[in-house]
Amino acid sequence: MIQLVEFGINEFIMLITASGTSMQVTVTENIAVGTTVVQVTAHDQDIGDNAAVKYFLGASSQQVYGDVFSVDELTGDVIVTGEVDRERAAVYHVMVGARDAGSEPLVAEATVVIKVSYRITCADKLQLHSN
Repeated sequence: MIQLVEFGINEFIMLITASGTSMQVTVTENIAVGTTVVQVTAHDQDIGDNAAVKYFLGASSQQVYGDVFSVDELTGDVIVTGEVDRERAAVYHVMVGARDAGSEPLVAEATVVIKVSYRITCADKLQLHSN
């Protein structure tokens, strides 16, 4: 959980958390494109425009994993947008951010750890039983 504090017009703390109890999830490789992996939520207690929050994939994560994951700017959903291949990475460390709409926006970021498990196919099962 990240806490940012700023005093003045945009003065409230913004927290970013994942739905459920953890910022770590496990998915099966080759999970379908369009699947929501996890939802992050930011809480900003400002009122009016300052309280509006938009989500984003952190710059380094966009550069490295932008072809695999995206973040819905309105809901905070981390979405599969490409092939999740365990051969490429067994674990993804995806930086997700939230920015409020203040004149000097506050930003909170958190890392979502996405572990990739093997997908066992029928052919794999047959091969295991034939040995």
